[in-house]
This record gives sequence, structure tokens and C-alpha cells, in this order.
Amino acid sequence: MKELEPNYNCPCSQTIIRRLRILEDEVKIKIQRMLVGVQYVSIDTDCWTSRSQEGYISVNAHIIGDKWIPHSFNVCTEELEERHTAENLADILYNVMVQFEIHEKIVAIANDNASNILKAVQMMPNVPNDITCAAQKIHLAVQHALQEREVSHILNKATKIVSHFRHSAIASKSLEQKQEQLDLPKLKLI
Repeated sequence: MKELEPNYNCPCSQTIIRRLRILEDEVKIKIQRMLVGVQYVSIDTDCWTSRSQEGYISVNAHIIGDKWIPHSFNVCTEELEERHTAENLADILYNVMVQFEIHEKIVAIANDNASNILKAVQMMPNVPNDITCAAQKIHLAVQHALQEREVSHILNKATKIVSHFRHSAIASKSLEQKQEQLDLPKLKLI
């Protein structure tokens, strides 16, 4: 900032944190107001571990508004201090629902089909449906299919071919000339 705008005084980290917390509280109040006015809420949740081996959970709430307009809110993304057991996940989910006053409005919880979250959802009071994520199931099926020997073999060969053309200016230019010679559109390998 000294180079860009020498007269600007950067706020200290405590000021930035304080301002972000004020903004967080304002957003949270807006979300709570919207959630109070609806009869049904569905949520989705996911847990993951960061590269630095810290566990996190996210919870998103989904509603249909007054004019049949869908709304989605991230109501929780926080570090998991405890292990990702079903009991701990159920407690966190329930506390988030109580905090946003939606614990009696939940009609479904979408999740990634992990055994701990499936068990946690089953432990939840007043939750009639748990829905496993279709995209996650498709992803798992595709990952499994890619591990098949024949598919894996073809993918490895294709990767080597593409890598050759990406790392060789001579090969890339030769491919471009051949496409031109055959009156084909100039395309690059992906």
C-alpha cells in the first residue's frame, strides 16, 4: 500500500477481525429472519479434512421463499475439534439447527453417504428423510470405473500422448501443420 497509496493507513488485524465479526453477525441475523418465516427447511452437510489435517464441517440450509424463489445459506462452516463420530456430528448438526431455530422444520438432510453422517442423521430427532447426494454417488461410480484395468490402461496411454504434445514444441507444431494439411480445424489435445 505504500507504493499504491502512501497516505493510506492499513487497519490492524484486530480491527479487520472485529469488522468481519460484525458483518458475520449482521448476515447471521438476516439468515435467521428468513428462516423464521418458512415452514420447511432442508439442509445439506459435508465434513472434510484440510491439507493441514484439520477437520471441518459445513451445513447449508435450503428454503423456498415467498414467491417460490429458492434460497440457500451457509449456516455453519467450522473446525471440528472432536473426532468425526456419528454422535459428535449429530450434536453439531442439532446445535446448528437450534441456533437457527429450524430444528422442528427440517424435512430432509442431504449428505455424502459416509457411514458416520448416515448414522448421525438417523440419530437426529424430527428428521423424516436423509438423502444421499446423487453427485457423490456418480463421482464414486466414475472413480471406481476409472480404476478398472482396461480403462486405466487407456487413460495412461492417452495421458502420455497428450503430455508428449504439451511438452514438445516440435510435436505440437507438427500436429498443427498436419491439421492444416488435412484441412481440419486447429485443435489442441486435452
